[in-house]
Amino acid sequence: MNFIRKTYILLRSAFYDVRAFLSYVKNTSANDRARSKGLSAIVNLDHMLLNYDFGRYSYIICLYLNYFGFNIIVKTNYKFFKSLEPFKKLFIKQQYRLIRNSSTPINTITLNGEQYVGKLININYGYSSIKNKAFDCIAPYPMFPLDIQFFCNSEYLLRLREAKRTIKIFFSGNVNRSLFSQEHMRKEFDVLPRWDVINFIKTTFEAKSKIQVIKDKSFLYELFDADSYTNSIIISEARTAKIDWLKMLSKTDFFICPPGVSAPWCHNSIEAMSVGTIPILQYADLFTPVLEDKKNCLVFKNYNELQKVMDDVLEMKKEEIEIMRHNVIDYYQKYLSIESIGRKLHQFITSNKQETNLVIPFIRSFDDK
Repeated sequence: MNFIRKTYILLRSAFYDVRAFLSYVKNTSANDRARSKGLSAIVNLDHMLLNYDFGRYSYIICLYLNYFGFNIIVKTNYKFFKSLEPFKKLFIKQQYRLIRNSSTPINTITLNGEQYVGKLININYGYSSIKNKAFDCIAPYPMFPLDIQFFCNSEYLLRLREAKRTIKIFFSGNVNRSLFSQEHMRKEFDVLPRWDVINFIKTTFEAKSKIQVIKDKSFLYELFDADSYTNSIIISEARTAKIDWLKMLSKTDFFICPPGVSAPWCHNSIEAMSVGTIPILQYADLFTPVLEDKKNCLVFKNYNELQKVMDDVLEMKKEEIEIMRHNVIDYYQKYLSIESIGRKLHQFITSNKQETNLVIPFIRSFDDK
C-alpha cells in the first residue's frame, strides 16, 4: 500500500511538472531580442520575488512601470506556471510579454527608451536590506494589489479625502488567531501581533461602552452612510465589497493599523493614509521617512500606551484631527503616492546614472531569520 501511494505521488508530481512546462512553452517566447517599440522594461526577478505570496510585489512593480508607459517583458521559468497563486493569475492576465531567457541580470529591471538604453535598476530585499546604506531608493509599501487601480487614480483619492467623516475610530480586517498571533512578531520586530491588539481593544473598551463590534454587513453600511457622527470604536467583522473599501476608510478619522502576518508592514495603513485617514500603529519607524507621533500618526508600543492612545482619540477635538489629516495627506503625496514614484523614476531615467539601487525592506529574504 505504501508503494502504491508513493507511486501515485510521483506520478501526480510528474503530471503537474509536464502541465506546467507545456503552459510555460505556450505562454512565453524564447528571449527579449524582439523588444517592444518605445519604452520597455525587462524584469528578471528571483524565485522568491516571483512566486508565493511575494508574487504580489512583482505584480505591483510591473503595474507601476506599465502605468508610466513601459511595455513590460518578464523573465519566467516553468515553475512560475506550476502553482498559480491568486496574484500570479492577475499577473498572467496583463498584456505583458513573458520570456524564457534574458540577458538582464537576476533581480534587476532594464529600462530602454528613445533617449537611453540599458538603464539598470538593481533590486535588493530583506528586512535588514537598508542597514548597509548601499542604496539610492527605498520602495514604499504598496496598497493591496486589487486596490492599485485606485492608487493610480489621483482624482478619485482627492474626492474621497473630502468626504464627510462619520466614524471616529475604525478597524476591519482578518483577525484569524492562528495567522495573526505569531510570537515571532514580538521577537523579531518588538511589536504586538494583530490578534492581540484587537482583542485587547475589544476587552478594554467593551467595559467602557466605547466600542461596537459589527457582524452584520447591512448595519455596517447604514452606520457609514448615516449623517450623525459616531464617537466610538467600530470593529467590523463583516466582509464588505472590495470596491467600497476606500470609501469606508474615507468616512473615518482614525484607522487601527496592526501588523500583518509575517511582518509589521500592512497595506491597510497605506490605504488609510491615501484618503487622509490617520493611522494608529506601532511601526512608525519602519516608514521612510519615519512617521511622527501626533503629527501624521498616533504611535503605541505596549498595551498601556495603546489604551491611552485610544482614550485620547475619543476625546480629541475636530480641529486637532484636521491638522493631523492635512499632515497625513502631505506625507502620502510626498512619499507614497503614484506621483512620488513617478518623480523618482523620472529623476533616474533623465540623470547621467546608468544604474540605481532599490531596496525592498518589507520582503523576507533567505538571510532573514
